Parts: sequence; C-alpha cells; structure tokens
Amino acid sequence: MTREELRNQAASRRNPVETSAPRASWKCSFCTRDFVSEKAFMNHFCKEKQRHEELRSPIGQAAYSYYSYWMKCQKHSVPGLDTFGQSRYYAAFKRFAEFAIKVKLPNVKRYIDLMTAGDKKNRVPPELWCRDKVYSVYLRSYDEAVTPLQQFTDSLQQLEDLSVELKIPLGDIFPAIGVDTLEDLIARRKVSFWLLMASAKFRDYLRSLPEIDKERLQGALNAGAVLERINQEATLFREFAAAAKEVGL
Repeated sequence: MTREELRNQAASRRNPVETSAPRASWKCSFCTRDFVSEKAFMNHFCKEKQRHEELRSPIGQAAYSYYSYWMKCQKHSVPGLDTFGQSRYYAAFKRFAEFAIKVKLPNVKRYIDLMTAGDKKNRVPPELWCRDKVYSVYLRSYDEAVTPLQQFTDSLQQLEDLSVELKIPLGDIFPAIGVDTLEDLIARRKVSFWLLMASAKFRDYLRSLPEIDKERLQGALNAGAVLERINQEATLFREFAAAAKEVGL
C-alpha cells in the first residue's frame, strides 16, 4: 500500500461519510416550536394557535367588531385583526362578546356609546362592561327612553294578547308559552323585567324549572343587574307587584 493510500484511509476514518438522511422536523408557525414527531406536532395546540383560531370564530369576529367601534369612539385608528389578538384588551372584548350573546343585548353600539360617554375619567373601561352594576346603568338609560311604567304596560298587553290567542287564563300564561318563547320575548324587549320580576306567578314558574332552563331565563334577564335596577326604584316596583297581583299575575 502506498503512502497516498494510507493517508486517504486515515482521512476517511477522521471524516466518516454521512450515510443517513437528515431527520425530518415539524415547526409550529405560531409559537415556532420544533417537533421531531409528526404525531406530536398534530397534537400540539399552543395558546398562540388557540388565539388565532378564536379570532376567526364568530365570537372572535364579534369581539373585534366591538373593539373597532370602541376605538373609533375614542378617535383612534383601528389596528388589524391579528394586532387585536395581541392587545391587552383582547380578553375583555372576548368576554363582552360572550356577554352580549348571553343577555341578548339588543343594541351593542348603544351600550358602547354609554360606556364611552363624557370625559375620560368618567368612561367605563372594557374590563368592567360585564358587571351587574355597569349593566344596570345601561338599563337605567333604557328606562329614560322607555319609562318603567310604559314597559310594564306594554308587557302586560303582550301577555294578555297571548292569553286570548291561546284561550287560557292570564295566570297560566308562563307555563303555557314555555321557556323558549319567554326567552325570545325578553330578548326582543316585548316583555320587561319590570313585569316579570313583579309577578309572583313568574317567580313561582321560574323556581319550578330545571336548573338549565332557570339559568337561560336568568341569563336573558341578567338577573343580577335587574335586581340592582329594581332596588333603585323600590317604591315603584312595589306598585308594579300590586298591579300584577290584581290581574292574576
């Protein structure tokens, strides 16, 4: 064996030829984490990916819409959807979007207008918008547009019309129309909490319901905020309770 051949063999031992193929890897485009196993990559669900999917869901889209309107109310430019996902207000607006669905808020822009009215120190920050005391302020503003007496009278007329249509006594109206219809009437402001909460028949009906149905009606009413509003008009509410009793409710 020549010297040249010996040198080549020694060099070959020091620098072995790479014979194995490079190992495949998968990278999450949201958090940039690498995975060796495709199965592990497919099972991966980081908070960045979760937020990306939330932003494109109906709740995420609603949250972005409300955030955009809130920004415009304050004369700010509106950032893009993905930038909103990084905002410190993201969680607050996501909760508010869920809250608006839960209480079937009829006019979200009006609610936001109320939260942003006045000078800066009197505005209500988005983190507080779902609180009962804050929602009771909205109810009070609605009462200024449509008085509690008008709401009570219109609600009574609505229930009387239904009792005639169904050919049943007024006092039996709540079990007769059921939870679905009641929830819809509350959502469309056809029947007001001023009548419902003043009615002993309604309160008895509410207590008789399965927990899931009870929660649906309490959610539609936003019971906590309603009680706040009733406490502010305790004398008026007692008059409504007496009037409801007189007509069999």
